[in-house]
Amino acid sequence: MAIKNIIEENRIQTNKFTMDWQPGIGTITLISVGELEEELDKAELPDRTVRSGGRGKPIEFDVVQPAHHDSGEVQAMEDWYRDCKDPVAPDHLKIGTYTKFDQQGAPRRTLALDNCWLSKRVESESDLDNDGDMATITWTVNADAMI
Repeated sequence: MAIKNIIEENRIQTNKFTMDWQPGIGTITLISVGELEEELDKAELPDRTVRSGGRGKPIEFDVVQPAHHDSGEVQAMEDWYRDCKDPVAPDHLKIGTYTKFDQQGAPRRTLALDNCWLSKRVESESDLDNDGDMATITWTVNADAMI
């Protein structure tokens, strides 16, 4: 099936995005943001039909940060992760803003992520056989909802 002339020009590009967390973190340089999957609860009725339960399930996704970037950015994420550990800081929940840009650099899609917190940190592996790949930190982010 040919899609030529069906897709509008000036599309949203997958490599042009920003992620911002407030309060206190700001915009962080990221290499990637994983898929954000939102799903609603389902309710099975007595007649075995399925309907929307109305409530959204929590969201979980990964973001990858260059380990060598601005030490303030890495430290901000480390501080946030520490705030999510026991004893959990009262202000550990953040509001995330994920913005995707079109080919001309204009923001085309913005998603708000409610009550974000970090549940996991993964440091990239080290290997002497490696020819110098970039070291990264992968953070698992949880959120209550995507708006």
